[in-house]
Amino acid sequence: MKLLCRYLTCLFLVIFLLQCAVRRAPEGGPQDKTPPQLVSTFPTPDSTNVKDLDYIELKFDENLDRSSIRNQMWMLPDPPGGFEVEWKNSKTLRVKLNDSLETNRTYLLTLGTEVKDQRGNTLEKPVLLPFSTGETIDTGKITGKLYASQPENTFIYV
Repeated sequence: MKLLCRYLTCLFLVIFLLQCAVRRAPEGGPQDKTPPQLVSTFPTPDSTNVKDLDYIELKFDENLDRSSIRNQMWMLPDPPGGFEVEWKNSKTLRVKLNDSLETNRTYLLTLGTEVKDQRGNTLEKPVLLPFSTGETIDTGKITGKLYASQPENTFIYV
């Protein structure tokens, strides 16, 4: 009888300890389908006279999948010396500039729509962050008129 009690006690303890060690997400509730949202940036969009910038920062409302950033970030024109992606935390992405930006130049940082949160939800639209090291933002628009008797199949190269 003593041996049976010891056996059952040991069996109970083993089962209890194995159940305590199981790690999993809580059950229940609706599945997260909300895409990550941009909360803030540094510098702010359309900033002018940006000087001595060491990094650009993008903060989101939820944790991002760090591997999804690969091939989803562009900066035009290419900054001198390029840039590196760093993380301040899982919600804050930091773009470290390797050299000083050119003066009187408009830059556009773009983050593509394949960036995901940790639940696999992708951005709803691309993140665009224009800023300038000069006094104005270059809008990149060209206007003009085409004078042709037959404008069909006319190509304009800019």
